[in-house]
Amino acid sequence: VNKRITLCTIGCYKGRPQGLWAPASATFSGGVTVFPAGFSLTTTNDLTITGNGGGFDLSNGVLVVGNTLTMDSPHLCNITANNGPDSKTVVKDLVVKQGEFHWYASATTTSTLQVDNYCVVTNGGRLVLHSGPTNGLLPGYGACLNVARDVIVSGNGSWIHPMSDPVNGGSVFMQMRSLLITTTNAGIDATERGYGGGDWYGSRPAGVHPAGYGPGAGVNSGSGGYGGAGAVTNKAGGGTAGGTYGSMTVPLAPGGGGGGYGEFGGSGGGLVWIKASRTVSVNGAIRANSNTFKKSNAGAGGSGGGIYIRCRTLTGTSDGVIEAKGGHGRYDDDWSGAGGGGGRIAMWRTDDTYLGAYSVTNGTGYDAPRTGQPGTLYFGYVVRPGTLILVQ
Repeated sequence: VNKRITLCTIGCYKGRPQGLWAPASATFSGGVTVFPAGFSLTTTNDLTITGNGGGFDLSNGVLVVGNTLTMDSPHLCNITANNGPDSKTVVKDLVVKQGEFHWYASATTTSTLQVDNYCVVTNGGRLVLHSGPTNGLLPGYGACLNVARDVIVSGNGSWIHPMSDPVNGGSVFMQMRSLLITTTNAGIDATERGYGGGDWYGSRPAGVHPAGYGPGAGVNSGSGGYGGAGAVTNKAGGGTAGGTYGSMTVPLAPGGGGGGYGEFGGSGGGLVWIKASRTVSVNGAIRANSNTFKKSNAGAGGSGGGIYIRCRTLTGTSDGVIEAKGGHGRYDDDWSGAGGGGGRIAMWRTDDTYLGAYSVTNGTGYDAPRTGQPGTLYFGYVVRPGTLILVQ
């Protein structure tokens, strides 16, 4: 169909499996269009999502947008391109103005969301990147966002959310020319998007243990660890605290989940993994926290997650925040869960004019013995291209 198409109904496009639709441009307005698994949707020009609840669902298929894919619906509308072994997602420009753009990586192979020009998240929009599991071999991640030019996050409430696999820990790797976070209440947020927390005792079927997930998982009322060790309560439930793991200089794992006892344990912070060939500018926030408030109905806190950034220039105003804080435990004496350990932050850069704050603080419990340990903060130097180093 070589013309502009506007679809305004909720339902399913009646194409055959492995079908193909290749309009010059397309607009999805006022409903959710579901394509059969394995379908190929290719536009020469723009693809726009707009209207009340506009969106589409494309699973294990091919999505190629020759110009700009724009999410501009004022409601919480999900767009999924759930990548399988033969699928791909390629757009020239990705613009998320409102609502949520959800992209899911494959559960069997490492998938890439390829943006050939700019990726812009603005006006309160959210880009949610769901990683698949990883087998731990190179390249070592479960999903990739590959942007040829810049990632720009601007406008109040605009966020990119990298989501780690809560059981396996597979995470999102993001590479671009520059990352530009321009406003305070905006940025990259992987809070509670790491390893999952344990189940609470009242919800456990037979054979399900109360531990969180990950190498630093807590058990029962024990909290998760990562950069700093978790803690354990001496009250009802007892349990085991999560220990430290991973690298201080190259943290490539999310945070460990807290144990569940009186309630569900807190999920660990996720992993923010960024490689920028030029600049990372943080005038807003980059977060990989566990739960950041004291819960009256929670088990043990998860640990802070990981933030690993490599760039040429790191900059940002005093409004900037880069943090991987441990989660708080249940604030109750007898049914208390401990506070989680802090996460790991490693910043590798050549030039640094960043004026903002860093934090790898631990989570807290009801009292000092139920408090996790602080995490780790590391600064490395990226050698300029062409630098000659002589070793004698």
